[in-house]
Amino acid sequence: MKKKQNLYIGLIRMKILLLEDEMMLNNAIAEYLTNIGHIVKSFTDGQEVTDDVDDSYDLLILDINVPNKDGFEILQELKALECDLAQGYFIAKPMSFSDLSEWISLKQ
Repeated sequence: MKKKQNLYIGLIRMKILLLEDEMMLNNAIAEYLTNIGHIVKSFTDGQEVTDDVDDSYDLLILDINVPNKDGFEILQELKALECDLAQGYFIAKPMSFSDLSEWISLKQ
């Protein structure tokens, strides 16, 4: 997927996969990322991520403690497939939206 320049903020638009099983937090993060110009597909179950993930995503945001398959298991599977998405950064919760924005800017 070709990255597009977000003219409102100066960020590059990214396609982001979000795995977070706490619905309020999932919705808040997805809404924030969408509002600043990113394309977000969110999940609450790790197995759903495994069934959907492909190389069209620019960034994965994975929670650790989620149903069926946690974020670490997903990363291990991606590494075994030698997927570039398995390389990345780790950020601990709780986090602020400004922390999230700074972290995403490192990926761009």
